[in-house]
Amino acid sequence: MNLSKLRYEQRQQQREEERAAEAEAEREAEAGRRRAEEEQYAAWRGAFGVEGAGHEAFPSAEAEDEALAALAAHLAAEGSTELSALPAAFPWLPARDVRRRIAQLEERGAVSGVFDHSRGRYVHVSRAQMEEIARAVRERGRLSVAELSRECARVLSS
Repeated sequence: MNLSKLRYEQRQQQREEERAAEAEAEREAEAGRRRAEEEQYAAWRGAFGVEGAGHEAFPSAEAEDEALAALAAHLAAEGSTELSALPAAFPWLPARDVRRRIAQLEERGAVSGVFDHSRGRYVHVSRAQMEEIARAVRERGRLSVAELSRECARVLSS
């Protein structure tokens, strides 16, 4: 009986030692991965440099108006525009100013639409589309939010 108990305890101890060795090997492997990632990061960081930052101001008010007119035309043509893509299409437009510039265009009456904050998009709504939605509301009277949403989706997708 004592011999079997002794063997059992030895096997238990051996299993615990194996688990501890495996855990140590995992920690060492993770540390090696972290070191490799840090080295790779340092190598990449050294490869890039910032020579200049910022956006130049417009040389004149006319140039700014022309640029904003081009932005308004782009928003109207696209219908639904991803806000993060606008700085690539318009180099003069920094990402932090996208919403402000679109709001500026809306105040001027150059565009009309809604910001889809959850998807990071601006959805342009033309006068004709607004009138069609208003006509549907007048014809049907009261609409639930779901019905209004369906009507807007129908009008904007056509």
